Amino acid sequence: MGFDVTVAGTEAATRLLKVSDSDGYYAKKLVNLDKTMEDIIEKRSDFDICFAFMHNDAGMTYAATMSALSQAKLYSIVFGRHADELAETIEFESEKIVSKDVHNPLRLKNRLDKVVEGIAA
Repeated sequence: MGFDVTVAGTEAATRLLKVSDSDGYYAKKLVNLDKTMEDIIEKRSDFDICFAFMHNDAGMTYAATMSALSQAKLYSIVFGRHADELAETIEFESEKIVSKDVHNPLRLKNRLDKVVEGIAA
């Protein structure tokens, strides 16, 4: 089973992804997050699954908005030094994946791999 992946992000996030995946191997479709939310509100698009990455209140706000707008199964990926505290503030329906790792993403990657394997099964 393959996935048709769309990465919606802020301008800064999509720029960072373009640098780290310059050949577009992993992220073939990069779109503006605000435009994507507008498309969901206007019923022009929606998704089956949404992974919302957050390390601060702004990310939390976007995830909460997606929870309210979209029919997607939502996964909140909370990371960084204050991940536990931030995850405790989630008040919307979401599967939480929490990692306090800051500079070593391997534990978070391994957790995400298991979630994706479960979805694909």
